[in-house]
Amino acid sequence: MGVYVVNREVLSLLPPDQADGFDALMLELLRRGDPINIYPHHGYWLDIGRPDDYAQAVEEFPTMEPRLLAHG
Repeated sequence: MGVYVVNREVLSLLPPDQADGFDALMLELLRRGDPINIYPHHGYWLDIGRPDDYAQAVEEFPTMEPRLLAHG
């Protein structure tokens, strides 16, 4: 899991009006020889895609709020 950031030009590789997976997009970029970079995130991360993970996020939010909503 992660956050994906792509150049706007990459969107032209996606078939219109058709579902396509991120893995297929990455394979196409590799096939074309386009550069792909990764940047590890060392901060707090919690995937809230499952009900128990979402409940954990709700429980942790009050103590994490200053860190998560810091304005810098």
